Amino acid sequence: MALAATTFVLAWWSMGLASGDSAIAAVWPANAVVLAFLLKSPVRRWPLLLASGWIGNLVAGVALRGDLTGPLGLSLCNTLEIATCALIVRRLCGPDLDLSKRRSLLVFAAAALVSSLCGAVSAAGY
Repeated sequence: MALAATTFVLAWWSMGLASGDSAIAAVWPANAVVLAFLLKSPVRRWPLLLASGWIGNLVAGVALRGDLTGPLGLSLCNTLEIATCALIVRRLCGPDLDLSKRRSLLVFAAAALVSSLCGAVSAAGY
């Protein structure tokens, strides 16, 4: 519940910073918080954490946009992005991620790039 609330606040704040009617934010810390929780948690907890992040993103989108269709799709795209990054990092670095190691940092950066691309492509229609 705390993760959903944190995600909601950060998503709402990020959408509030977006200029114009597009609601496309340049910064999206909500996904970073969910990703951090995933990378510090056992895989068996990931579905609950991903669902919490999805709910927080969805509720923030509905609160600001007033409809369900756009936020529903965009929150799913955010969840896909988070899960993709977490899966890549966990697969290549294991459960004890240490970003002070060069290899881990490079894997993390590459995973962030790949997952952001996946998220952007999937969200392009919204």
